Amino acid sequence: TVVRADYEARGVNLAEDFSVEYALAAPKADALAVTTHRDANEPGFFEASTLLRLPPAAAGAASVQRTIVALFDTSLSMQWEKLERSYQALERLLRSLKAGEQFNLLLFNTEVAAMSPGPVAASPDAVENALKFVRESRLRGGTNLQAALEAGLKQTGPNPYLVLLGDGGATSGIIQNGKLAEWYLARWNQVAGKQRPRTYVFAVGDDANVALLKMLARVNGAMEHVRSTEPIDFKLNAFLSKIGRDPVERLQFFTPAPAVGLVYPLDETVFPGSVASWVGTYGANTRTPFSVRGVRENAPFEARTTANLPAVNAEHPDLPRTWAKARVDALLERIERQGESAALIDEIVRLARKYKF
Repeated sequence: TVVRADYEARGVNLAEDFSVEYALAAPKADALAVTTHRDANEPGFFEASTLLRLPPAAAGAASVQRTIVALFDTSLSMQWEKLERSYQALERLLRSLKAGEQFNLLLFNTEVAAMSPGPVAASPDAVENALKFVRESRLRGGTNLQAALEAGLKQTGPNPYLVLLGDGGATSGIIQNGKLAEWYLARWNQVAGKQRPRTYVFAVGDDANVALLKMLARVNGAMEHVRSTEPIDFKLNAFLSKIGRDPVERLQFFTPAPAVGLVYPLDETVFPGSVASWVGTYGANTRTPFSVRGVRENAPFEARTTANLPAVNAEHPDLPRTWAKARVDALLERIERQGESAALIDEIVRLARKYKF
C-alpha cells in the first residue's frame, strides 16, 4: 500500500523527527479493491487489498487473561544492541501484564534456564524478580533454539502465548531452518488443543534469521523485526498490542480465472482493523471476479469484487517490483524447506536483477 501526502507550512523549525499519523476509513472495511499494472508485451500484475472490519464487540470487549511464556536469548550472538533491544522488549512485555495473568521466563543459549518450574502470577514483585534474573545472567555459548522451544511448549496455563525474543540463530540441536520449522509445527500439534500457544516472535538485529522466525510465527502467531538502525518504539508497541488478540484465521484469496496466477500474500499475519493484500500476475485482459474468505472473531466472513484486468495500464509502476519481491521471498522459503536447485537460483537472480533489489 502506498500513502502519499503533502505538507505545507511556514516558519517551522524541523529540528526533531517528523511523524505522521493516519487512520483507515471504516466505511470501506470488508470491501475488496484491485489495482493493476501492465506494460505492452509484458505480463500484467495486480494487487487485491481489503481493510478487515474490526467487530464492535472486539473493540470494547474486556481483555482475556493471558499466560505468557517468554523465551529470551542469552547466547553470545546477542551482545550489544541486540541484547539491549531484547531486554527493553521483555521489560515492556512483563510490565504490561495485568492482575490475574501469569508468566514464566526461560533464558536460553546452549542450555535452557527457567525462572520458575511453571508460570507464576504476574505480580510487581514477580516481574522485578524476572528482570533481575536476566540482569544476573551472562551471555555465553551457542543457541539451542530447539531446546528452548521444547521447554516453552511444556509450560501450561490458560490462553497461552509463547513469546520468542532474539535473533533466531540456531547453532545446536536442529539448525536447518526448514527442518526446525517442521519439527516445531509437529511438536506444537502434539500439545493438547487448549494448551497450544500462539507463537509470537520479536526479532532483533540486522542478522536476524528472519526466514526461520517467519515460519515459526506462522504457528498461530505473529512476528515483528527491528533492525539495528530502526527506532524500536513503534514496532514494539504494535507487537505488544497484538498479544492477547486473535488474528484472522484461515484467510484465503480466490479467483476462478485461469489467466490469474502466482498469487502471494503481502502480510504474514492479519488482525481485524488492518489491511490484507495479495499480489499476482495475469495474462488475458478480462473482467474477473475476486474474493477473500476467512474467520474473524470466530465468525466467517467474505469480501468480493469484480475487476477489469486491462491489456495496458501504466498507473501503478511499483506493482511489478512488489510482486517480484513476494515471488523471490516464496522461492527462498522453498529453498529453506526443500533445498536448492539451479532453476530456483536462476529465477531469483533474474528477478532481482530485473527489478533491482
